[in-house]
Amino acid sequence: MRPDLDDAPDLVRQLLDMVADAHVVLLSEQGAGALASGDWARRVEEELVTRARHWTILRPSWFLQSLVEPRDFPHGILVDGVLRLPAGAAPIAWVDVRDIAAVAAEILRDPEMHDRAAYTVTGPDAVTDAQIAAELSAALGTPVHAQEPSAAILEGDEMLRSMSDLFARARSGVFAEVTDTVEQLGGRPPISLDAFVAEHRDSFATSPA
Repeated sequence: MRPDLDDAPDLVRQLLDMVADAHVVLLSEQGAGALASGDWARRVEEELVTRARHWTILRPSWFLQSLVEPRDFPHGILVDGVLRLPAGAAPIAWVDVRDIAAVAAEILRDPEMHDRAAYTVTGPDAVTDAQIAAELSAALGTPVHAQEPSAAILEGDEMLRSMSDLFARARSGVFAEVTDTVEQLGGRPPISLDAFVAEHRDSFATSPA
């Protein structure tokens, strides 16, 4: 898994030098192949394809688990009936990390079949913040409204500030592409937003303020 650090390309280069004969499956991010050549996420992929003998790249969309992980949204995405996500009105094809794992496991079972391939891994649908709020309203039995976080919240949190470029890409629609990778390689339909919300209903109901 690519470390989200400025020196990630250097760290990945060191790892690849240690495992020259391995088939490396890299967890990257959706759209990384289209980033500018100097972007660190793309540089990680370039290190892989130029140094590893055998490789596969997974480019997943945003993780559904981020919706219930305080580390990702430390102020809580759901506070007082307001859903705060920085994607604006652009849809995102949120994917469950268990589906990403199923795809990775299949690749590792038959690495030769997937050598030097890159796969975009998404959920079954691209949904907007308003659609997520509607799902939460139905699951919790109380109105939930989507509202983009204020600039003060984004600027006031170091982690969120560091992800400003990612949020800008989300608002441009980069993460709206939907693929059938999970079904084709993972052998099952991808987990949907409504199924995830139903499974984690208690986590949303107790989201931190």
